[in-house]
Amino acid sequence: MRGSKLWPKPNNAISVFKGLLFLGALLDSVGIARADNPIVQTIYTTDPAPLVHDGRVYVYTGHDEDGSTTYNMIDWHLYSSADMVNWQDHGSPASLTTFSWANANAWAGQVIPRNDKFYLYVPIRHNTGAMAIGVGVSDSITGPFVDALGHPLVENNEIDPTVFIDDDGQAYMYWGNPNLWYVKLNEDMISFSGSSPTQVSLTAEGFGERSGDAKRPTTFEEAPWVYKRNGIYYMIYAANCCSEDIRYSTGTSATGPWTYRGVIMATEGGSFTNHPGIIDFNDTSYFFYHNGALPGGGGYTRSVAVESFVYNTDGTIPTMKMSTDGPAQIGTLDPYVRQEAETMAWSSGVETETCSEGGINVANIRNGAYIKVKGVDFGDGAQTLSARVSSETSGGEIELRLGSVIGTIVGTCTVPGTGGWQTWTTVTCPVSGATGTQDLFFNFVGSGSGFLFNFNWWQFELKRIGHAVRSAIHKLVIQWLDALMLDKVAWVIAVRWQCHDPTLNKNADKDYRLLNHLDSPSASQAFHRPLLSRMLPSIHTHYPWTCRPLMANAPMAGFAGSRLATAVTTAGGVGFIGAAVDMELLSTKLEEATSIIATSHVSTTRPTLPIGVGFLVFAAKVEDAAAVVAHHRPAIILLSCPPALQDFALWTKAMHAASPESHIWIQIAGVAAAVEVAQLCSPDALVLQAADAGGHGGLPGAGLVSLVPEARSALDTAGFPNIPIIGAGGISDGRGVAAALACGAEGVLLGTVFLASQEVDLPANEYQEAVLEAVDGGISTVRATIFDQLPGESIWPAGYDGRALVNTSYKDYQCGVRLEELRSRHADAVTSPDKGFGGERRAAIWAGSGVGLLKEVKAAKDIVQVLREGCKVALDKAYSRL
Repeated sequence: MRGSKLWPKPNNAISVFKGLLFLGALLDSVGIARADNPIVQTIYTTDPAPLVHDGRVYVYTGHDEDGSTTYNMIDWHLYSSADMVNWQDHGSPASLTTFSWANANAWAGQVIPRNDKFYLYVPIRHNTGAMAIGVGVSDSITGPFVDALGHPLVENNEIDPTVFIDDDGQAYMYWGNPNLWYVKLNEDMISFSGSSPTQVSLTAEGFGERSGDAKRPTTFEEAPWVYKRNGIYYMIYAANCCSEDIRYSTGTSATGPWTYRGVIMATEGGSFTNHPGIIDFNDTSYFFYHNGALPGGGGYTRSVAVESFVYNTDGTIPTMKMSTDGPAQIGTLDPYVRQEAETMAWSSGVETETCSEGGINVANIRNGAYIKVKGVDFGDGAQTLSARVSSETSGGEIELRLGSVIGTIVGTCTVPGTGGWQTWTTVTCPVSGATGTQDLFFNFVGSGSGFLFNFNWWQFELKRIGHAVRSAIHKLVIQWLDALMLDKVAWVIAVRWQCHDPTLNKNADKDYRLLNHLDSPSASQAFHRPLLSRMLPSIHTHYPWTCRPLMANAPMAGFAGSRLATAVTTAGGVGFIGAAVDMELLSTKLEEATSIIATSHVSTTRPTLPIGVGFLVFAAKVEDAAAVVAHHRPAIILLSCPPALQDFALWTKAMHAASPESHIWIQIAGVAAAVEVAQLCSPDALVLQAADAGGHGGLPGAGLVSLVPEARSALDTAGFPNIPIIGAGGISDGRGVAAALACGAEGVLLGTVFLASQEVDLPANEYQEAVLEAVDGGISTVRATIFDQLPGESIWPAGYDGRALVNTSYKDYQCGVRLEELRSRHADAVTSPDKGFGGERRAAIWAGSGVGLLKEVKAAKDIVQVLREGCKVALDKAYSRL
């Protein structure tokens, strides 16, 4: 190794690299921040309805007016958070004025997304005097909502709607007090099937027994919240009266029958009502509720709070108590990008209002008021703060304090008079001593008892270092990486960056803030381009619609159709249509995909369709495949399963001739095969399929963590360092994605995880149910050739087998049942309505060994998002251990 006396040994590489990146930094921390309950302090909020969307938690709430002595509520409010600690105020997305036929009681509602729209279901008092359920609709999660019908959806003088969409796409709306009702909503979400609602039978077995009230014999009172998790249907509700507690029942279907399970949260907290909402976000479960904990709080002035919890192993929910110290923060808050002033963990003496520049601003600030923002990661140190402010008076000052409202002052910004409360200016002030992860306090100071100024947003600038030091670091890092040949290490950390921000802007994690901020334009050319050229792969430049890390759905024959492929592509991945044998059917699916893509946000300026197709080389005719490719010009053609590796060369030549702009990916399962295919075909990428993969693969096979690194090394040695590797096999969550990237893959191909998508084509619903029920994939799945012999003589070439769930056919085979008898039993099973995937489960259910990580059906875009976020979390955790 060059300079072996100067440079450290490779096993010290990462620690030294961290030292270079954080040269001169003070790495202190306040520990993991936790939410302050209640989560909103600017107004009284009630009846939380949480919703996970695009990597954030949104909570719709009711609004108790200050000093209320009754439930005279006029609007709904919305808050959101990416870290469960700092909550952004989005204002009021709807009010009584949204519904011309209503005149009072803007009570507990819920929002559900569907068909690229958001639907708001609310109980309000009709002009007739009866309570009714109205529906609002918006193109945006933040509103504004408009009346979708112009009249009530349901009017039976009962309240508290909750809406749930089951795995099969059927939507249900439950509501009620004193009774419990439901309807099946139609696809349009603003009408329902049947002539009238269905009343749920409230029995002691289903909802527990209430004593002392003959008219209300069960514990059910109001506020139902329905959802499904791991195959269990949950009915959470407010129980008894008055005061209320929170209880729940479970069922085997969305309509019951229900079995009473017990208390989740006992009566406490200064409010005689409560209202539940439960979600899963970032691999954690959260329970939302309300209490009367704020100053002036009580039964008519309530406030929303949240707790995290863990389900018991049998799916039951533990008992929880209200707290002032809520869930742990997810990650940290980045002060070097614009943050809205109305994003806060706690506040005192401030309110919010609609801003003339869009969104919301903090308003009515008086002397002594403050805002707290938790878990702010200053990294190596902030140099300045810019704040967007306005004042109709003489203004005041913003004191920046760390740790507490009386903590160390690290900066003071003077706010001038601007001539109006909505006449905005940006002020900048120096900052000193803000390093590491801290709780940040904006203390507001001024004279007099009136309002001082308004506050719209803020942003810090990272401390810059001197030119000489900067240049020295540039040179040192480049030389050091060259000497240690740490391209792979750099790539792993770069992926971590890209999981955070695929746009390569200054939204980077703290590890790269130095690289991102210390450069001048001239230094950028000297440092960023050479370093990033070896740290960031170029594969995304060929597929500009994709986000990092690159993820693709496997072209599963019969499962990956146009709906799944386009959903993955529009989510920033590579969507593949299943490995084709029937070229007429493939053309139909590609035409469908073309139509869907044309109405999406995905750019179609390139000559190829941003969709991939897969071909089973042994089963399809190359000339027929070439004709389809020439007509539709897919961006990527994935070739797999040839009788001999030389067949790949024939197919590659034919595909290039049919569509020169299309890329060729070739899937293989061994190191030697990877090198041979690289020599034969020079593909645009190699898909390395590990033995854990579901469906068919080559024999024998290795696991991903040995296959990908060895193949990468072999390809580099053979002179093919620029052929990207796509990892496949056994990857079912973000941790698996991170592992593949760390092993040297530049993207991942996933099959089994998309069997739990809403868009997958299924031979029968029982297939998906079996996948979701499976646990411990190393035991519940097996690789064998018997699955291909059950329908008749196997069509697969020698050297291939398939991984599927262990089923009755396989168990019989292991017990020595003759093949003829197995085929007879299989033939009988596949003629049943469940096509052999239910009951005894004799038909093959292809699934990888990661199947045990799949717990619920999700939209493909949500699967991609969860994988992407999970990758970031996994790499964050791994990096913290170095």
